[in-house]
Amino acid sequence: MGYDPLRFTRPLPELILSGEKYTTWRLSHRNIAEGERVILYYNELVPFAEAVVKKVEYKTLQQLWDEGFSGHESFKSFGELLEVYSNYYGREVSFDDVAEVIHLELVYFEEDRDFLDLFKMLYQNLNNSAP
Repeated sequence: MGYDPLRFTRPLPELILSGEKYTTWRLSHRNIAEGERVILYYNELVPFAEAVVKKVEYKTLQQLWDEGFSGHESFKSFGELLEVYSNYYGREVSFDDVAEVIHLELVYFEEDRDFLDLFKMLYQNLNNSAP
């Protein structure tokens, strides 16, 4: 595996596990190939799902904004999108930054179902206790 792990913060794991989110936009390109299996992590260390990369494409943030948010969490404004990604990457981002758009499909094995159910329960408890 020649990529950095795909990490997600709250509330994104819940959106991924529910099927609402199946696309991630990364400004630090991951060198992930179509057909590759990847592990998805909550924060830094907790794996919560495995997925197959269905498609990888490159688009500017402006193009992504213009196309909408199918499979991705939405933003109230373009300014909010820029602010969120600036915070993620610790630098100012702009409409012409190119994102690696990774389309994912979750994969499950029968032995994973108990783990995923446990993760969902722990994640929900964490969400309920957060301020």
